[in-house]
Amino acid sequence: MTAGQWLSKAVCALREAGDQDYKTDSGLFLCAVLGIQPGQLRFTEDKPLTEEHLSRLDGMLSRRLAGEPEQYIEGEAWFMGHPFRADRRALIPRQDTETLCEWAIDELKRFESPRVLDLCCGSGCIGISVKLSCPKAYVTLSDISPEALALARENAVKLGAEVEAVCADGFSGVTGRSFELIVCNPPYLSAVDMDSLQKEVAFEPSLALYGGTDGLEFYRRFISEMPPYLARGGAAAFEVGQGQAEQVETLLTCCFPGAQTGAVRDINGIMRVVYVRT
Repeated sequence: MTAGQWLSKAVCALREAGDQDYKTDSGLFLCAVLGIQPGQLRFTEDKPLTEEHLSRLDGMLSRRLAGEPEQYIEGEAWFMGHPFRADRRALIPRQDTETLCEWAIDELKRFESPRVLDLCCGSGCIGISVKLSCPKAYVTLSDISPEALALARENAVKLGAEVEAVCADGFSGVTGRSFELIVCNPPYLSAVDMDSLQKEVAFEPSLALYGGTDGLEFYRRFISEMPPYLARGGAAAFEVGQGQAEQVETLLTCCFPGAQTGAVRDINGIMRVVYVRT
């Protein structure tokens, strides 16, 4: 079987299964196995595939047909222009979260050598991207999941980012310390959201998704605990789900009276980041 024949088979199978990105996913699998870039696909249509190629490709196709996200299957997800290792130990880095990361990088221009805490770091995509953009920042990654933190450490090594990694529940791993910038993408799906998860999202760790009955449990907790850890003149920012921005901003206003608060829209016009400057 040639690469072109396998690609046609995969496209048909994924289209019939309802995969909206059937062409993209099929092409990416073929690129991953052949070690080529997407722009080279059209030059490989007549390339014969070995038994090893076919075994890997068919395995990837079967996983995608079962609903597993393409990023987990390939083992990689791009975030802020960097290739992060991705697997079921942590959430897949998403473009929505780049809004938080871009805000953080811009905010750090105010500081010479800022201390940064990436709370609920997951794969480490936010904190590592901040470090790569702001080499003078001292970045601490923190997560309650040992598995997620192990993945974050692997990504730091892979991308050459010198960061600290702490396995802890909330702020318990940084007691007595303060930071010029705290960023957090906490679990924020409600019970209703969890009951209606897309098949792909259901493959991701529920620990990193479920934010309590109304989705706001971790915002209430972290914001109430945050004041001692936020340095004077510092800032903190949270990613929020659709419709949560106003409530989270109210929590920040109550906890930091007189401080500047605000919200930032993502590329789809959704309020995605809520911040406070003390």
